[in-house]
Amino acid sequence: MRVIHFTVGAGDPLWGAGARGVDFVPMLTGDSAFQLGCLHLEKGAMSNRPAPEHACALLVVQGTATLLDPCRIDLIGGMGIALQRGENIRMESRGGAVLLIVESAGLEATEVAISTPDRISGQRWPGE
Repeated sequence: MRVIHFTVGAGDPLWGAGARGVDFVPMLTGDSAFQLGCLHLEKGAMSNRPAPEHACALLVVQGTATLLDPCRIDLIGGMGIALQRGENIRMESRGGAVLLIVESAGLEATEVAISTPDRISGQRWPGE
């Protein structure tokens, strides 16, 4: 067993791709181009995610992030996006956020995970 830290301060700043206020912690690698990492977005962070070489999922663990391109979507903890190879995005975080980033040769969102009005209407986190 190995203990993995992806707390604030464990990453290194991202440079390029229009990144500002973004730290990255590479956490796991595996077969078939699998990678798992963590992005820490400071308040006011901005990032232009270049087209990934593989399919990619960005999962918000804590805080809020706003996808600006190709469409505007406000993401909160418990939400994410799945990108296919070659899809570009641009995002910001006004209040800060922690995201997990998963890359693999192929990723497909399951029917259960896809947001639809019938599925998510009235849903709340425990304690809300």
